[in-house]
Amino acid sequence: MHDCIVVGAGLAGLVAADALQRRNRSVLVVEARDEVGGRIRNLKTASGTTVEMGGQWLSQGHDRMYELLERFQLELVDEPSGEGLVRWSDGVSRVAAAEGGAGAKLSPFDVADLGQGVQRFRRLAVRRRENPVWTEANAVWFSQSLHSWIHANLRTPAGRAAFGESLGSIGVEVPEADLASALDVVVADRGLETATTRGADMVQDRVSGGIWRLCERLAATIADADAEAIRCSSQVMAVQQRHDQVAVRCADGAEHLARNVLITLPPRLACELDYAPVLEPWREEAVSAVSVGNVIKASAEFESPWWREQGLSGQVSFDTGAVRVLSDTSPAVGAGVLTGYFAGPDASGLGERSITIRQRVFFEAVRAAFGDAPEPTDYVEVDWSAERFTGGCLGAHFTPGAWVKSASSLGAAHGRVRFAGAEYSDRFNGFMEGAVRSARSQVATLVRQG
Repeated sequence: MHDCIVVGAGLAGLVAADALQRRNRSVLVVEARDEVGGRIRNLKTASGTTVEMGGQWLSQGHDRMYELLERFQLELVDEPSGEGLVRWSDGVSRVAAAEGGAGAKLSPFDVADLGQGVQRFRRLAVRRRENPVWTEANAVWFSQSLHSWIHANLRTPAGRAAFGESLGSIGVEVPEADLASALDVVVADRGLETATTRGADMVQDRVSGGIWRLCERLAATIADADAEAIRCSSQVMAVQQRHDQVAVRCADGAEHLARNVLITLPPRLACELDYAPVLEPWREEAVSAVSVGNVIKASAEFESPWWREQGLSGQVSFDTGAVRVLSDTSPAVGAGVLTGYFAGPDASGLGERSITIRQRVFFEAVRAAFGDAPEPTDYVEVDWSAERFTGGCLGAHFTPGAWVKSASSLGAAHGRVRFAGAEYSDRFNGFMEGAVRSARSQVATLVRQG
């Protein structure tokens, strides 16, 4: 009998298993896929270029992730210099990298979040001005604090911070302002959009060869300690608690016993397992407040990173269209790679179309940003909503107030069963950093309990 069975060999599961072994606990990792990594995945283009189709970027504050990279001696990619682009529906703004590290450091997700927040704020301001009857009817709602509106409408901490800084630069102080007064300031001109792109340092860190190498190193370390510790191609179906032990039953008929079980599946998939005793009703209610991340991640490969010749970093954010973000994810030498996302309703609709159509839409976004562009040599994608053992990616998002109300308890123990992963973390929720923090927190609890 094992000290702990870890369900899922994504980043959280591998970090947890490694931490348990380092504390002399016996562990078994059970994974439904035929390889480790979960929502972190590498693919190869036809020419052999490695592209990352899952979690990829690190940002400021991801200290646990950087510690792991240092431990396994994984190097970061030197990000290209140059200006980024923000394409508003009525024009293009160039974004110069801030000198000396000043300004907000924004990942592609932060940029997309910021762009959509600005667009939503602008449309609200215009409607407030042009529809006085509607404005009067919603006077109480408009009296809410600007801070509350930002937290309800922007999802990423860096995006919120950058939005607040942009408002501050045009004379709106977020801590003191209410929503109505802030909208009145920005409604007359494009000052907010200009401030948003001024001095933003839209950079992020990538791992040379892909972040999947970290999962690979973790798995190898776990296997070195116990060659039988990771079992892939084995889907967990049921988790049954029996007095002082837990039985985990798999689709292949195997049953494994442990003193404790740590589930590292996304919340919706975790709730679909057969539990005895059954899960508390509030868990499913909390999970119902989580919108499944619906993303098709795509990469176009070119013979070279030609945009750099134009002095551009390859970082693009759109406020409209099926593709909202483009990023330069080229290897250190050789081919040029632009990576982007079809998300939300666009991903749902285009996911039902052919890959040829999605490739065409993706390349149209490239041309909309850069103008004339050479034809790509290859195009690869992953529709994460169609992944059987993921059910959506890159992360799930909680409706406003849902995290505070109930979802923050999703990681609470269910007898001898605990839960960990990106969506269970109270810090960096939805990010790889959150997955690591959540896994280590649960391991620490298990160790304390003996």
